[in-house]
Amino acid sequence: MIGDRSLYKKMQIVLDSSMSRNPDSIAELEAHIQGQELVTFYSRQYNEAKDIFESKFSRRTLQGVIRLCIKLGLILENGRLTRNGRQALSPERFNKLVAAAVFSELLNSGMSIKRINLAIHKSLSSNPVVLPSVSYLWERSESTLSYAAFSRYLSLLGYCGFAQSSQSKLILAVLDPPV
Repeated sequence: MIGDRSLYKKMQIVLDSSMSRNPDSIAELEAHIQGQELVTFYSRQYNEAKDIFESKFSRRTLQGVIRLCIKLGLILENGRLTRNGRQALSPERFNKLVAAAVFSELLNSGMSIKRINLAIHKSLSSNPVVLPSVSYLWERSESTLSYAAFSRYLSLLGYCGFAQSSQSKLILAVLDPPV
C-alpha cells in the first residue's frame, strides 16, 4: 500500500500542482505546493529552543522531489510539465512512465538489471542466507549512482509494480522495463 507521505505520492502532487498552476519557475511551483500545507511534505524537525520534535513543512523534501521529477524528465527546469509529465498525470500511465524513466536512469548509470537480479539470487541461495537489502544490492550494482538515488529508484520501481520487495527495503526481484 502506498502511503500519503511516500515518494510516489509526492511526485504525483508535484505533477498535479505543475499542471494546475502552469508555473513560470521552480520557485513558483514550490510556493504553490507549500501554500497548500499538505502533510505529505511535513517532516519531524527538532526545535532546539523547546527541546521537542515538531511536524513542519519540509522545503528540502519538496525541492528534492522536484529535482527528481526534473531528472526523470517529468517536469522542466521552469516547473512546467514535459510531454511525459502530462501523460503521467493519467493514473493508467503514471506507473509505466515513471518506471521507464527510472530504468533509463539506472541503465545510464551503468547498472545492469541482470546483475541486480543475479545478486538477489546469490544472496537468497547463500548459506547462511544474506538478505538482499538495498545497501547489499547497491554495493554489488557497479553503478555510478549514489546510495540515496539507488534506494529511491528501487523504491519507485516497487511502488510502480516493477520490483518485488518485502518490507520495502528487501528487494526480491527487479522486473523487465516497460515497453
